[in-house]
Amino acid sequence: MPTDVAVIGIGDSAEGRYSRPTLTSVSADPAFLARTAVALAVARLDRPGAPPARITAPHAILPRESTRPAG
Repeated sequence: MPTDVAVIGIGDSAEGRYSRPTLTSVSADPAFLARTAVALAVARLDRPGAPPARITAPHAILPRESTRPAG
């Protein structure tokens, strides 16, 4: 049954906002993601043996119809 499935996307695309049902999405700041990815890549080049870093990106969960119970 369609009501047994919930779908969530990443990136808050326009297609997801205007589809039917509208798509729940996780939205993160692309500039933050890009800056952080470059900084991590440079750090890895400078210190190849360093342990992996754990980064939590600021984000928002935008609930829409694709994860709401049918009403």
